[in-house]
Amino acid sequence: MSFRRTIRHFLTVAFVAVALVNASVGGQPPGGGHMRPYGAREVAAWADMVAMRDAEVMAYLDTGYLYSLEDLNDLLGSQTNYYFDDIMNGGGAQTISLRTGRFLPQRLDVRRPAHVWLGPYVTYQQGHFSIDGADYDPGTPLDPWGNPYYLFTPLGLVRPTLGDITLELYADNFDRYAMVCFASDGVMSSDDLILLFEGSVFGPPSVTTISSLRPAAAGPGQRITVCGYNFGATQGTSRLELAGQPLTPVSWSDRAIVFDVPPGAMGGEVVVIRGAERSNAFLFRVLVRARHWSLYQ
Repeated sequence: MSFRRTIRHFLTVAFVAVALVNASVGGQPPGGGHMRPYGAREVAAWADMVAMRDAEVMAYLDTGYLYSLEDLNDLLGSQTNYYFDDIMNGGGAQTISLRTGRFLPQRLDVRRPAHVWLGPYVTYQQGHFSIDGADYDPGTPLDPWGNPYYLFTPLGLVRPTLGDITLELYADNFDRYAMVCFASDGVMSSDDLILLFEGSVFGPPSVTTISSLRPAAAGPGQRITVCGYNFGATQGTSRLELAGQPLTPVSWSDRAIVFDVPPGAMGGEVVVIRGAERSNAFLFRVLVRARHWSLYQ
């Protein structure tokens, strides 16, 4: 058995063992709801997520990137039953950078070193993945209740069909990569099964990154929180800008910057600038007379 396969086998056995122990004692993983016993479907869902997390780890070790769950069973070749099972479909693979927590802006040719795809890393049985991708992504694996499994980066939900990370569902509430199963009720609730990736490499982005604005639209005088990573413990010489204009923060920390929308502000992109490093841009809308609208809410 090769070293690579030995590591894969070890990780799979270890992760499944943990999942089954949690199931037997009624434990709930971090991020889940109340303590409760697991049924057969929950245990099966845990085993699925463990296998997919293991597959993501192996794909990362081979290529240096993570992938949507749909891609994990892909082949390197066009002789597949479904177009979405060719990892090079579309001219290259959609890859998620651990450095930024987002998709690379361009597709990656995973036929060339040092990013060679050696998958498939898992096998999805017929009937256990979505053909049309309703509500999520074509080819995405389905849980024992027939609903999609969801993959999150620390910036939000992975949306392969959009080629983007969005603030749907759990938004940016995970500070590391995570997999979610909505379990029996099929909606986000306290019974969700949440499997967090372990290890520092699967934590927050390593560059200055905005993950969300709360709220993303407001009027002059209203307070906004810029959430993200690597802003710096104090502002120092760093800057916060809206539509190219500097803002005066109310507070500044490594994970959050707070500011009040100034009078006469125009909507536009919010960015954090630290030395030569410029964060990703996040669109902010200024609402005219928003304070008066609140009277009718």
